[in-house]
Amino acid sequence: MRIPSIIRLPRYKNFDYTPRHYDPVKEDIEERTRKIKNDMNEDAESGTTSSIAGAFRRKTGSSFTGTNYSTSLLQLVIAVILLGGFVGYLFYGNQVFYFLMLGVPVYLYFRFRGIFFKK
Repeated sequence: MRIPSIIRLPRYKNFDYTPRHYDPVKEDIEERTRKIKNDMNEDAESGTTSSIAGAFRRKTGSSFTGTNYSTSLLQLVIAVILLGGFVGYLFYGNQVFYFLMLGVPVYLYFRFRGIFFKK
């Protein structure tokens, strides 16, 4: 029987590897046949061909790659506030929190009014 302990001792790690073979030619052929079948189904349903609509449809299925400007600006402001609060606390003590309690609402007021920052 094992004695319970607070310290976790490292154990060996099992590694299970199942090799897979990647065939780019086969994958390319399957991708082309899938696209052709989809195009034939769309043509049969709509009666017309639209390569532009298909291009937009393929783009919407892709993963989200970028962030918009306002989100990145908000993340930057939050990071600056947290870093400024930490550094200010180290230098000035609790007084920096009073400044932040005044500064954050002022920033939010100007932000939502659209005076300094455009939405």
